[in-house]
Amino acid sequence: MVNSDLLMLIDAPDEKGSLFFPSKLADYIGSGKPILGMTPLNGASANILRKLGCPVVDPKDVEGIQNAILKVYEEFKSEGVLKRQIESVLEYRGDNVVRQWMGIFNRI
Repeated sequence: MVNSDLLMLIDAPDEKGSLFFPSKLADYIGSGKPILGMTPLNGASANILRKLGCPVVDPKDVEGIQNAILKVYEEFKSEGVLKRQIESVLEYRGDNVVRQWMGIFNRI
């Protein structure tokens, strides 16, 4: 993963969107690499990737996937690195998530 130029998050199509945060996405964020999300447009993964400034495309949109891959390729070819704003997703860091869970458990 660390030696990759681009990571791809692929989620199953879902009309309603997914509320789940795939652990793979947490690993990807930690790698500091650009991520291309082929995921439902209204799910948790898509929301997080948008915060990072990473491209998101519906997994059923074949033409959209092709265009997104070409766009990413062109950015790398021209030495323009996809900019990601890790600070915008600090709420998903492990220590912050644990703190939030502990707050919930303490209130219960």
